[in-house]
Amino acid sequence: MPADAFACVDCETTGTDPERDRIVEVAVVRDGSRRAWRVFPGVPIPAEATAVHGIADADVAASPRFADVAHEVAAALAGAIVVTFNGRAFDLPLLRAEFTRAGFAWPLADAPVVDVLTLDRELTRHTLAGCVRRWCGREHAGAHGAEADAAATLDVLRAMLAAHPMPLADLIALSGGNAATPCGRVLWGEDGRAVWGFGKLKGAAINSDAGFARWVAAKQDFPADVRALAQRAARGEDVRRAPQGA
Repeated sequence: MPADAFACVDCETTGTDPERDRIVEVAVVRDGSRRAWRVFPGVPIPAEATAVHGIADADVAASPRFADVAHEVAAALAGAIVVTFNGRAFDLPLLRAEFTRAGFAWPLADAPVVDVLTLDRELTRHTLAGCVRRWCGREHAGAHGAEADAAATLDVLRAMLAAHPMPLADLIALSGGNAATPCGRVLWGEDGRAVWGFGKLKGAAINSDAGFARWVAAKQDFPADVRALAQRAARGEDVRRAPQGA
């Protein structure tokens, strides 16, 4: 495989919605080549986005628009195996939207994509043995014995917390404990109110837009528990988490 077969692309943006948000920086790194473009988004950069990537409105005020550099970005990625980190969920949808708005065909339509985050999960985190190897630095003896698996799981948690100390509330949230539905489409907000965990209203209370709630409630693709909560929200109900112990 040629040394430059892989090209990693990464984007910094105003947010996570491909329709509403814009790219403010895009970079392509191949063996022997690194290119980065600051881009004027045409919309204000929210403070919360600046807090993540450090790019403020003034930093890109004199930068070209994406349409002006789209051909350079496409050329940098041409013929490559595209590498991303969580790119299928974040970078690539936003990048594709920018190419579309600029009037360009999507240059990665036929490109193979390797997502390192997904690969990491497949190689390590989807098996207890992989987690033990990764976090504890040893092989997992007695795999698929209930006692050995339980002990190893606790060892992994302790190793994780030693490397990343955090309050219990953060631990629960990061491990999916704030999910109102198993699929994570509806979450419990910090105030106990049910909020959307996906889409254009991600983070908003599920009763904040009755039209969206009705759409979810009617769409059979969503699990029954999600549709049931959406039905309550569509009626204007303020859906909240039951108090602990209730």
